[in-house]
Amino acid sequence: MVPKYDENKNSLLPTSSWVIKGTAIPVPTLPVIMDPNTNRFISDSFAIAQYLDEQYPDTPKVLPYGTAALIHAFQTAFLNAARGAFRLCMVKGAEMLNPESKEYYIRTRSEWFGVPWELGPPEERWNELRVVCDTVDGWYSKSTGQFILGDTPCFADFEVAAYFKWIQYCFEKQEWEEVKSWNGGRWGKLVEATEKYFSY
Repeated sequence: MVPKYDENKNSLLPTSSWVIKGTAIPVPTLPVIMDPNTNRFISDSFAIAQYLDEQYPDTPKVLPYGTAALIHAFQTAFLNAARGAFRLCMVKGAEMLNPESKEYYIRTRSEWFGVPWELGPPEERWNELRVVCDTVDGWYSKSTGQFILGDTPCFADFEVAAYFKWIQYCFEKQEWEEVKSWNGGRWGKLVEATEKYFSY
């Protein structure tokens, strides 16, 4: 079970915004890191990646030189493409929360997205997910390697892999087995190839 987050006792200043129905809504953003070497707090995964690449230039880069703008555009395109299918993941994920967190999660996500929480016809949501996979597979098919920039993973690959890790975690085993087999098994292979980079 995911522990309860008390919004009255814990707070993060909004550091990013989601555009929902044409309106930019400021939201607190996770993840957050604190660099003990500089005493700086950085939130938002892309900002964290930029900071670590710049602050520690002798370490492997997730934003290779000259690619930050393109990878940010990829991130935006991916999130826009996957937005419709997020509801399926959110509904399944909510079932894994404790009662207090579940109530908060459902209430806030319903308000943010301005849509009913109920999924509607399961096959329609499943088809939305399949469209996302087919769309992103089209992007990856242009690469000369397994990853979006070739043979070495970058921030964009971790973004996509994290999405499919979310699916793996929240979906039933047989559902994940089906998803990871789509597009020639690309998503199962991507999760497996990036597994060593994830820390739990």
